[in-house]
Amino acid sequence: MDIATHALIGTATAAGLFQTQPALAVGLVLGNVAPDLDALSRVAGKHAFLRFHQTYTHSAGAIATVLAVAVGLLMAGIPVWGELAIGLVVGMAMHVGLDLANSYGVKCLWPFSQKRFALDWIFFIDAFIVGLCFVTLVAQCLCQTDKNLLRWSSIIFVTALMLYVGLRSVIAGRAKRLVNSASNQRGPISIIPTTWSPFRFLVCRQQNGLADTFTLDARSGLETEGEVIAILDENVPETVTQCREWQVMRSLSAFFFCLEIDSNAEGETYTFRDLRIRNFRTKFGKLTCQLDNRGVIQRKTWDV
Repeated sequence: MDIATHALIGTATAAGLFQTQPALAVGLVLGNVAPDLDALSRVAGKHAFLRFHQTYTHSAGAIATVLAVAVGLLMAGIPVWGELAIGLVVGMAMHVGLDLANSYGVKCLWPFSQKRFALDWIFFIDAFIVGLCFVTLVAQCLCQTDKNLLRWSSIIFVTALMLYVGLRSVIAGRAKRLVNSASNQRGPISIIPTTWSPFRFLVCRQQNGLADTFTLDARSGLETEGEVIAILDENVPETVTQCREWQVMRSLSAFFFCLEIDSNAEGETYTFRDLRIRNFRTKFGKLTCQLDNRGVIQRKTWDV
């Protein structure tokens, strides 16, 4: 999820459930936001951003550390700060759980594993979740003087959110079964959810040096907007595959391919894109490497 959605979720949850425990409420809201502060690593450059984003701050190790601090504060007789830290723990767990349902991947088992995990249930901007947050917050503003209604608004919100995530897991499972049953050849398949419809998925299937991309309706199994794209990776020189940008993107996505090679009197230009994420026609991760006639990289453009 994006950081704004996490903030809305934390606020809608805390407003009714922790009316008499402000420290716990503040901690829960902050915990829903805090893990995404790793995005500040972008200040140190694109490589730092991709290395740190959704890694250590989104992990069991980080949550366990804050939990240990919370226990220590409570045992030391500092209840306000202890409750704040407990709220942080709960909020961070909510944040990591929702990001795990996305497609980017989180290192949720660090320090026990460096692997990124992604369930591909929900796109990081989801229309239903954002709408649910706004409706709940408006209702809470209207009934803020009635503590009972305020509490029930948060209970209904959390219940609806959990049911929705569970439903999305079922729909994503159906989408995967539809794609796998329709595939005549086993090979890498990517199935990414979209923002506006819980039934619409962007599929990329690699077969025989080609990338088959299409949009899938998980209700009917209908495939639309199909396109077959030639994968030109075999023609890419080692000079390019040894550059840091290519290696970083390939480690994040098995569907990061060379799709264009342009030749001219000055040399060749290689263009790479991640075919998994096509929401909003994003260019995230697009890499262009311009080589001279000696095969030396003269210019690189990387959209991150």
